[in-house]
Amino acid sequence: MGSLYYNGIGVKQDFSRAIYYYKLSGKLNNSLALYSLGNIYFNGEGVKQDYSKALNYYELSAKLNNSDSNFVLGELYSNGLYFDENITKAVSHYLKCIEFHQGYNSMPNTQGDELYIYLNNQFYYIAYNNLGLIYQINLKDEEKAY
Repeated sequence: MGSLYYNGIGVKQDFSRAIYYYKLSGKLNNSLALYSLGNIYFNGEGVKQDYSKALNYYELSAKLNNSDSNFVLGELYSNGLYFDENITKAVSHYLKCIEFHQGYNSMPNTQGDELYIYLNNQFYYIAYNNLGLIYQINLKDEEKAY
C-alpha cells in the first residue's frame, strides 16, 4: 500500500499515507518498506529532511539483508558527505550488498505467514566497483582491489 500512495498508482499521491503504510510494514520487518522510509527521510519527501532518521531506517533494512540498503550505507559511509567517513563500515556494507546479489527475500504478511519475493540486486556491479576503489585508494591493497 505504501508504494501505491508514494507513487500515486491508482490513488492520489499522498506521502503521509505512504509513510503510514511503510511504517506498518516496517514493524513487520519488511525490509523494502524500511528502505523506502530511509529514502523518504533522506530526500525529505513529505517530511522534514532528516539524515539521522534515514540512516536509522537504512540500518534496520540492512539488518534484514536488504541489498539496496547495504549499498546506500556503503555509499554514505565511504563518501563522508552526510556522516563521518567510516571505511570499515563502507566495506562491510558493500560486501553484504554483493553477498545478496540475487535470491529470495522473506517478509511476513498480515497473517504472519512468510512471503518470498525474488529480488535482483541492481547495485551488485557498482558495489564491486566501489569496493575495488576503496581497496585501491583508501586501503592500498592492489590484490584485493583487483
